[in-house]
Amino acid sequence: MPALVTPDEYPIWLEGEARTTGGIAARYFADPDLYREPTEQSWGTETS
Repeated sequence: MPALVTPDEYPIWLEGEARTTGGIAARYFADPDLYREPTEQSWGTETS
């Protein structure tokens, strides 16, 4: 999953549980050069 992660969050992102890392991925950055485009279906919900 793509996410903007600050250096102090690297261990959480790389080793944390989904409930912890989900908050990092879902947050909004109030920067005019960055945007988040939600999709109708969450990533990773498809099964193969």
